[in-house]
Amino acid sequence: MNPRTISGTEPGTERVLSASFRLDRVSGLPATALTLSEPVRVQLDRYAAAAAALDVAVTPLTDAIFPLVPLAEQGARRRLLKLRRLAHRGGVPTAADLAFLGDAGVPDAELKRWQSAREELARQLAELEEAIAGCEAATADALRTHLEGGPLALSLPLVSAHLPEKASAAELKPGTRTARTLLSYLVRAALKPSPLSRLTTVALHPGPATEPAERSETAVPIGLVHSLFTELAATPRLADAFAYAPACPVPSRPGRTPVVLTSLSDTGGFLWSTERIVDAGLYQAELSELNDAHPASLPPARLARYVRTGLLVPVVPWEQGSRAPLIDLADALLGSAAEDAPALADALMAFETGVRAVAAAGPGDRRRLLPALRAQADRLADLCGAPRWNGQLVHEDASTPDLVGPLPHTVAADLETVASALRPYLIRSHVYDAVLEAFRTRYGAGGRCENAAGFFMELQADSAFKVAFHQARMRDMAPASAQDERAFLPVGRTSAPPSTAVLYQISADSAEAVRDGGYRMVVNQFGSALGGLVTRFGRILGEEAVAEAQMGWLEELFPGCEIRTLSLSGQVNNLQHAGAGYLPELRWPAERQRRRAGSLGFDQLVLRHDAATDTLEFEDTSGRPVAPVYTGIVPSHIATGAARLALAVMDPWLDRSPLTRDNHPFLRAQAYAGGTTETVRTPRETADRVVLRRARWVFPAASFPVPERGEPTAAHLLRVDQWRRYWQLPHEVFFLALGDDPLDANRRKPMWLDLSSPHAVATALPLIAGAHTLRVEEALPGREHAWVAGPDGPRTCEHVSFLAWDRSSGDSR
Repeated sequence: MNPRTISGTEPGTERVLSASFRLDRVSGLPATALTLSEPVRVQLDRYAAAAAALDVAVTPLTDAIFPLVPLAEQGARRRLLKLRRLAHRGGVPTAADLAFLGDAGVPDAELKRWQSAREELARQLAELEEAIAGCEAATADALRTHLEGGPLALSLPLVSAHLPEKASAAELKPGTRTARTLLSYLVRAALKPSPLSRLTTVALHPGPATEPAERSETAVPIGLVHSLFTELAATPRLADAFAYAPACPVPSRPGRTPVVLTSLSDTGGFLWSTERIVDAGLYQAELSELNDAHPASLPPARLARYVRTGLLVPVVPWEQGSRAPLIDLADALLGSAAEDAPALADALMAFETGVRAVAAAGPGDRRRLLPALRAQADRLADLCGAPRWNGQLVHEDASTPDLVGPLPHTVAADLETVASALRPYLIRSHVYDAVLEAFRTRYGAGGRCENAAGFFMELQADSAFKVAFHQARMRDMAPASAQDERAFLPVGRTSAPPSTAVLYQISADSAEAVRDGGYRMVVNQFGSALGGLVTRFGRILGEEAVAEAQMGWLEELFPGCEIRTLSLSGQVNNLQHAGAGYLPELRWPAERQRRRAGSLGFDQLVLRHDAATDTLEFEDTSGRPVAPVYTGIVPSHIATGAARLALAVMDPWLDRSPLTRDNHPFLRAQAYAGGTTETVRTPRETADRVVLRRARWVFPAASFPVPERGEPTAAHLLRVDQWRRYWQLPHEVFFLALGDDPLDANRRKPMWLDLSSPHAVATALPLIAGAHTLRVEEALPGREHAWVAGPDGPRTCEHVSFLAWDRSSGDSR
């Protein structure tokens, strides 16, 4: 599949390439699954109209009372003023009050108009209360239905084990934990196409001819397997089951012995391997022993100490992307002479069997199987001496048929509009400059380093470079202008060109409207165009189809280069592991893992300086250019240490567009540090058919109406609706309730909020209560603009298209 050129055919213009494939992320449930609050919206509108009519009726009434006050006796005067205030406040008069006003000389017509308006408002309030009760019951029924059957019921046992198999009416009332959790997953399955189990499915266009259109894949968390392996490999009696390697050495000047020590970071269940460099000069004898002796021959206590200190690193016994790492671990144990090794291997394989049983089970059986699987995992951890795994036990992804097919040619023109808006904000990073300067200092103009990974590790250990790196990071984090000359700085042939993945939705009334150009393209975010968004789903989309599409795209981006793909922390991170193993492999040397045939080590790459362009390039020892491409789905800025520096050369481009900065948790926290005291509205930003940024409102979180003690639901929803009308918000929005912690998992991604739904408002309140700033965006496309036909109704769909520009020739323009 060859990429298409969508612009840049005129002399002097940049050529924009578009990949010939597209990833679609399709909601697992129809958008109509959340059409539950319409009667409440109707009644809120009617109540607002009745309240406005009452305001109109009050004015002539109070005007009629005013001239009567000075003519009345003192007691009657006070009563007239009291009733005038009552009318202004919308209070309810008694029959005696009405009679008094008539006797005081208020025209009968004004009294009747006021009373009629008051009665109409009371009728609308009663009908609103009835509509709210109906909405609460309908929402509870919908939540119960999805809890007990369908894609949501299949996924919930995996992603939210605390939910019951069946829920009582009390458990599904607005604000309960069960109702909040269920509604959040229902929203994700119907309106927010973000891959998670079967809540969102994926499709590749054009799809593979030989793979089934619908497919699911379940897997054990790779972090769990690694946890078991780590403890087993540190057990002396099992040392003959595994391979070991000394800690990765770092090139250095004579007299120093730096090595890389790895450790595991866990941020809210997100696992990542981090590296630090230490001087092991005091352990020369130990390092010599490790180089000379087989680990199994070491005294047991010494082996365990070496492994736990990191001087001796067990080699992970499964390949990158292995579909059965538990079986690979069991097979390794069967090579041990330890008496209990076969029993340990059997326990691992039995757990794998339990996972496969869950994969094949329906919703009810999954709920019954998972507690037993959890107990089995606990016993397995105890048997291996590992910590008990508290995270999700089974991960699942699912594909769907290509429901969309080819999009009209006008979409390519819209992507060109997006490209034009984004390109000035893609700049060459200052970190690349710092690495480039350090390389020139060490090796001179036109110089070369025979161990590329070693160079990056040297930099990591260099205290002077750490200062330069920190300064470069600060400059990279600063706001950018749309005229930044860094957007056109050169990079080498083996570094990625400027590129982006555009994640967008098409908002339209129907498929026919899309074909006729009657739609809006709404840009959600930008991501990496180099592969991770697709390679993660190779197992369900078809490994051959994904490899063919991805390699064709990469070969266009790196002409004349050998392509090698790198996925960091795949031995512990599920997302990284899922996308690895079926493209030509590049290994990071500090990650000790069983090698796939034909894999290449990063330490086997040469890094050289091109004096003509003042850029860095990778090549193999024969001088052939090699393009190391990061195809992990985890953003590259998560990486640390030497790998982070290597990534800065592999893909030097930084997206500083307003949309991306708005979505960056740390920059967002910085922008709203300490909260806000005023409300700011930002209008929708468009270019032709394209919505580049949605309309937005930023509020102090305390301004959102919260229920008062004992306040009826109708009264609270009326105050919420008045707040909504005052600020001209749509009924449905997405919001972020921002606090001081940018890593708070509950506040990182926008949440859907239907301001007319008792369940939705009750779900939002706990988040808003703990926030200082409320950022609200219009829900665009709305549910009514979901047009992709599914088997049971229109589906929300997010498309991912991949764009790239030619590398600059070197002028800064």
